[in-house]
Amino acid sequence: MDKEMKSFSKSVSRIGIDMGSSQTRIFSEGQLLLEEKTVVAVDNTNDDILGFGTDAIIHYHTEPQRVRLEWPVKNGAMIDYYYTRGILSYFLKKGLKHSLSRPEIVMSIPSGLSSVARHALIDATMHAGAAKVYLVSSSAAAIFGQGISLGGSDVILSVVMGRDITDCGLFSCGGIVAQEQIAFGGNSINEEIQAYVRDSLKIVIGEEEAEVIKQSMVSIADPNAVKVFTIHGRRLVDGGAVAVEINTTALYQVIQTALMPVLESIERIIRRATPDMAEDLLRNGLLLSGGAAQLSGLNHWLSAQLGIPVVITKHSDLAVVIGCYRSFDKYRQFPDLIESGDKYYGGK
Repeated sequence: MDKEMKSFSKSVSRIGIDMGSSQTRIFSEGQLLLEEKTVVAVDNTNDDILGFGTDAIIHYHTEPQRVRLEWPVKNGAMIDYYYTRGILSYFLKKGLKHSLSRPEIVMSIPSGLSSVARHALIDATMHAGAAKVYLVSSSAAAIFGQGISLGGSDVILSVVMGRDITDCGLFSCGGIVAQEQIAFGGNSINEEIQAYVRDSLKIVIGEEEAEVIKQSMVSIADPNAVKVFTIHGRRLVDGGAVAVEINTTALYQVIQTALMPVLESIERIIRRATPDMAEDLLRNGLLLSGGAAQLSGLNHWLSAQLGIPVVITKHSDLAVVIGCYRSFDKYRQFPDLIESGDKYYGGK
């Protein structure tokens, strides 16, 4: 975090948590305390929990026949209360191992999360060891993470692209002009790459290989920047292992087509802006965050399609969790953006 980074106090009482479908991050006092997979290892024979996060991955690779992996968060929402409470409890103890107090927590959520899902998440977090819980949308948190004020009259458009969800938000005067979430993220692009390789080359590749292909793109905004590389998979016809060369020429269209739901979501949000907001949008542009925002050339491609500047946030994969931490003390100033869990939990 450059100058932001500093020593971690043993009495941490406030933390930010970004609990995504793939990764969970915990941040406090200028330091990333934890970054691990949001995954649980479960014994197939008796359904006992064997481990969480990195420990779960180790269990799985050690005994793949005995162990299965469960991912308790999907599309930004908790799908298993028991596993989520367990993984939060484990991560809090691991990340705050020197702390003697129950922490206050600001958690990021997709903007479209239902009140029932919010209540369940807050309940799980309180039972995992929190003293108090606040919720903030990912798109708003990313703005706070950049130290940008939302109290003025400027219009700010924020888009966070994660593993399987994209959260868009348009904000002004400390309030929400428009918000939208869609079930699309970096994993969606991987799936389209897998489908293209299967249909055109008759080769089956895994998600990790698709991720390598995606990261090997020179720039999705420049189809003339061609790159040739080798991919590894299995022939569709007989399952035999194969390594073939592929160039990026055809992949540009595949990825750009895959990204259309994101583009259309942003366009819907922009159409909610009033004519008076147009000048701000042209000047401030779009703030792009999240792990998937690092796709080479994505900002330039979106800018060309939307006609406004697109700026990738500093530490784009950490912008949300940093913003969660920076959201403390802003609840009274921005009650429309930061929700107190007291309304669900009776203030206990």
